[in-house]
Amino acid sequence: MKSPSVYAVQNALAACLFLLLLTAEALAYLLNSFPSNEMLWELTIAANRIAGPFLGAADRAIHLPFALLAILAIAVTVPIIAYRRRSWLGTATSGHVALGLSVMLTYEAIKRAQSGHLTASLSQAFDPAILDSSAMSLIAVTLVMAVLCLLNHFMFFARSKSA
Repeated sequence: MKSPSVYAVQNALAACLFLLLLTAEALAYLLNSFPSNEMLWELTIAANRIAGPFLGAADRAIHLPFALLAILAIAVTVPIIAYRRRSWLGTATSGHVALGLSVMLTYEAIKRAQSGHLTASLSQAFDPAILDSSAMSLIAVTLVMAVLCLLNHFMFFARSKSA
């Protein structure tokens, strides 16, 4: 690896995104087990607001109990192992999957924030009211992941051209 800081940031962002999804899924299981716990309700609602679109689709696709938890736990460890072993393939794989997930979650957060906002004559124009904190955070993560992905591709092709 020629630029370990780029790989470190990309792996860290991927691991954090997968950890967010894992936490949201774990909170859902905990809430199912302890439905009278108010704190679990608050945490689950907040986590599901961001991770819900992916978790809903994944739950419909995977019908085995705890399988999604196991998959997300593996997804959290892959970028960490990829960074520790200096694996370009592991970094690229986890980075691309995280980029795809962040694009999906960002799109859904903006779409969710748009519903219920009516503007007088600017209905087809940009409405700044749709940018709540979860949408802004996801936009920032998506943009950083996209830039890191482009840098990763550039470094890969530069290295393969010189080799």
